[in-house]
Amino acid sequence: MKLNKILIIRTDRLGDCILSTPVIAALKSVNKNAIVDILTSPYTVDVFADNPCVGDIIIDDPSKHSVFSNEFRALIKKIAARQYDICFILHITARAALIPFLARIPVRVSPASKIYQFLSTARIRQKRSACEFNEAEYNLDLIRRSCGIDFKNQPPRLFYDQAAAGFADSYLNEILIELRNINYDEFKKSGRKLILVHPGSGGSAVNMSPHKYAELIERLYGCGYEIFLSTGPAEENLRETILSKLSFRPLYYKNEIFMGGSALKKTFALISRCAAAIAPSTGIMHAAAALEKPVVALFCPIFVCAPRRWGPYMSASARIITPDAVSSDKCNIINQKYCIKCSGMECKHYNCMDKIEIKEIIDKLNSIFINAKSTIKV
Repeated sequence: MKLNKILIIRTDRLGDCILSTPVIAALKSVNKNAIVDILTSPYTVDVFADNPCVGDIIIDDPSKHSVFSNEFRALIKKIAARQYDICFILHITARAALIPFLARIPVRVSPASKIYQFLSTARIRQKRSACEFNEAEYNLDLIRRSCGIDFKNQPPRLFYDQAAAGFADSYLNEILIELRNINYDEFKKSGRKLILVHPGSGGSAVNMSPHKYAELIERLYGCGYEIFLSTGPAEENLRETILSKLSFRPLYYKNEIFMGGSALKKTFALISRCAAAIAPSTGIMHAAAALEKPVVALFCPIFVCAPRRWGPYMSASARIITPDAVSSDKCNIINQKYCIKCSGMECKHYNCMDKIEIKEIIDKLNSIFINAKSTIKV
């Protein structure tokens, strides 16, 4: 099987795309001269940008261009002209299956999980919903089994350019002067640890409530940590709600960070300046792990959201907290630790994520720095 010109399709969410980056490294380890291009959405371009293993990044925007549009036809023509040997569809959708079929890529590999798999030439049976492996491992398994090759699994990795790095340093300098009356260099010399707290989840899983995150931030600050409150462009209300409940002003994203493009690159650079991150099961948690930052990850007790599948991959310094599964319906409990589904407000135990003890989160964070002289006890 030829692995000289390869197209990888991954067009879903941030965390999913980050957990796809080990595939790129794996393919390059098999053939260092291979051209590995990526087809992704506009939002996740920065996940693959500046990656030394990535060739070209092709953007598909289904929110703007239907399969009947001139833009979609131009996309197909562009991909066909590149004459790829093989395409790997890591997350199959009707559109993701249709694109390489219409572009006449001779070998099209996908999971055998949807009706549109008939458009693929190689269909790999995986039961991802069983949550037996990490999503990154399912992606790697797709490559390994379809091509009959073996390789050493690599962790997810993210990269950013000097412009993003310069923005992060400048932004931190500006906001530290504004809120703490010290510059960034003085802060670094102080030895104080900057902890990123990301309270948003994008609605993909049950999450702690804003008042619980506010309590966490208040306690962390009282313990001597500096806090960076991380929120996305659609989370302005969440940010303001949390800020309104605090007795102090943490460092935080102003709206300007999302202007001028490359918002994710800027975010990656800012994360890289932090000593650790605390986040629920979301893309920012995976970004921190991919940037080799210690993570305290908060997971809800829903089976399909299990950290076994969605946890930070190959991150030795990650700490995971999942509250015990409790449900109004005993038949809803599986494996004695997960709910099959969340019934939300109908469950008398909702919100179970608020049962996580703040002390446990801080203890997990402190354990990351246990060998450092600056470890702070609660």
